[in-house]
Formats: sequence, C-alpha cells, structure tokens
Amino acid sequence: NLNPQRDSPSSTATNFGPGTTGNVISCSGAYSTCQGDFSIALWIQVPANLDDSVKTIVDKRSGSIPNIYGYSLYLSYDKLGLQLADGQGFEGYTNYEVNSAMGLKGTGWHHLAVTVHRTMPNGITFYKDGAVALATANPTDRMGSLVNDSPLRIGANTTEPALSNFFLGNLDELQIWNRWLTGTEIGKIASAGTSGVCH
Repeated sequence: NLNPQRDSPSSTATNFGPGTTGNVISCSGAYSTCQGDFSIALWIQVPANLDDSVKTIVDKRSGSIPNIYGYSLYLSYDKLGLQLADGQGFEGYTNYEVNSAMGLKGTGWHHLAVTVHRTMPNGITFYKDGAVALATANPTDRMGSLVNDSPLRIGANTTEPALSNFFLGNLDELQIWNRWLTGTEIGKIASAGTSGVCH
C-alpha cells in the first residue's frame, strides 16, 4: 500500500544495460536472458475516480530530454504503458502502450505485468490478470543502455524537478526480474494470487 510514493536505492538489480546484439536464439526461453532484458509484475488497485493524466507506477530514470536514461511503467487513460530511455535520437526515449482501456478503474485488484525482450520486434508484451493485454510492441528502436544512478521510485515520477505524476491507489508485490519472462510464467504468478509464488 503506497500513498503516494517510496524509493529504493539504485542497484545492479534494477539497472539494465544495452540490448544484446548477438545470437538471440541462445537467450530465449524460460530462465535464460539476453543482456538488457527485464520484466516487471505487480498487483494494482486503481480508484474509480483516478483522473486520466499520467500516473507513475515504477520509475527509474535520470537526466532530461533528450539525454534521459532508464525506464518507467505508468498508467494513462486506463492503459498500461512503458517508457524506455537510452538517450539516443531526437527525444531520447520511446513510449509503448496497450492500445485500449484495460478496465482497471474501480474494479478491484488486478495483476499487471510487462516483459521486455529487447532484441525481438514483438519483444514487449503487456499482461492483465495473466493474459496478454491487447498489445505487443517493438523495443528494437531502444537498444542502448538504460543504466542510471537514480533510485527506483514507486508511485511517483523521477525525472521532474519536483515529484509528480503520483499514483494515488494501492500497489502490492512488485517484482522486477533481469530477464524476459514467458507468458506461462506470468500466468502462474497471476494465478497464485495472494498466496504468492516462489521462483
């Protein structure tokens, strides 16, 4: 239960380097990883009256446009989104979002997840309650390093001069992995419910 934000110091466990440019076959499947791959999962309860502006779930970014590095998981218009920022190009980041409303507001607890296989054209997959949530996305435009020294911030924006984009709801059992999780793994985590799951 977070109201409105918490920080965790920067660590190697929450920093992800550049995407692998080598043989992606060697790092596919369960319990294997390509450099730069990661996954995030959590339980969320979104209030019915939450407005549609961007609300931060997890944010680990530093710098300012276009020299911005890191990642951010957020809600916007009842849609789950992920930003990858490697400081490359005109803006230095790309936002990837589920393409329709997810029915989160005022509907109780839901399990949300995003898995990121950095070298695959359909490598970003969003999940709701263990099922694919309408969209996959192509992360290969952001192959650079996401590493930064900022804390991992839960429930608020990291990169603004002052804290902003607060998520005023409930979050539980946030998990971050330094690998791409399969759909089967995400389904098992979601179906475990409040009993939790051991890996």
